[in-house]
Amino acid sequence: MAAKERKIEHEKYKASIRTKLQPLEDGIVEQRRIVDTRDRDISALAFAVAAGDQSALKKMKMLREQKQDALLLSETFQKSAGELRQELAAAELKTSDIGKAAVCESLAVKVSELNPFALKVRKAVAELVRASEEFGEHFVPLVSESIALIGDTEQTRRLTEQARVCFLRGLRAELATSFGAVGLRVLDAPDGNFEQIVGPVISNLIAALSIEAPVDEERARFHFRENTSGLFGLAFVAGSEATLPIRDQKVQQLVANGVIEKIDAKSGKAAA
Repeated sequence: MAAKERKIEHEKYKASIRTKLQPLEDGIVEQRRIVDTRDRDISALAFAVAAGDQSALKKMKMLREQKQDALLLSETFQKSAGELRQELAAAELKTSDIGKAAVCESLAVKVSELNPFALKVRKAVAELVRASEEFGEHFVPLVSESIALIGDTEQTRRLTEQARVCFLRGLRAELATSFGAVGLRVLDAPDGNFEQIVGPVISNLIAALSIEAPVDEERARFHFRENTSGLFGLAFVAGSEATLPIRDQKVQQLVANGVIEKIDAKSGKAAA
C-alpha cells in the first residue's frame, strides 16, 4: 500500500477510535453527575434519618445503591476509555511516521520526475558539443593556415597566440556567462561570451591577412611613424607599411593622432 493510502487508512482508524471513545467519555460525565446528585439527595435526608424517619432511611439506602451503581459504571467506562485513550495515543505517535513516509514517497515521485530534465540537459550539452566540434573543424584549420601565411614572427606573435587559445577561452566564457545568468557557477572564466572572445580574433585574422593585400576602395596603404602594438593583434615598428581598412575606428584614431599616415597610391609616398 502506498504511503498516501496508508495515511488515509490510519486517519480512518483514529477516527474509529474517537467514535468509540466519545460515548464512554459522555457516559463518565453522566455517571459523575448522577453521583453528585445522589450525594446531595443523601445529604438532604441526613436530618430525617437521624430523627428516626424510616421512610427517609429507606430512600437513603436506595440512593446509596444508585450512587454505588453509578460509581461502578463510571469505573467500567473509565477502564474502557483508558484503553481506547492509550490506543489513540499510540496511533497519534504513529501518525508522524506515516506522514513522514507519505512526504518521502511524494518527494521520491517528484525526484523521479527530474529524469526527463536530466535527459534534456544531456541533449543540450551534446548539441553544444556538436556545434563546437563543427565550428572547430572549420576554425582550427583556417587559423593554422592563416598563421602559416602571416608567419609566426614578433609582429604576429600576440595574434597567433590569441588565435590558438581563443576557441577554448570562448567556450569557457560562454558556459560561465550562460550559467551565471541563472545563478549557477560552473567554472571561472573570462568575462564575455563565445562570440565576444572569438569574434575579435577572427576580425584581427582577417585584417592581418589583408596587411599585404592590394589597395582597393575599402583599404589603403599606411606608413607607421611610431612603433604600434595591439592593432588587429599585431605589432608594427616605425617605418613599416601595411594595408589597413580605411573605415576602421582604430585606424582612423591612429591617423588622427599622427601615428600612421596614408600613402599616396600614385606617388607611393606618405601624404603630407
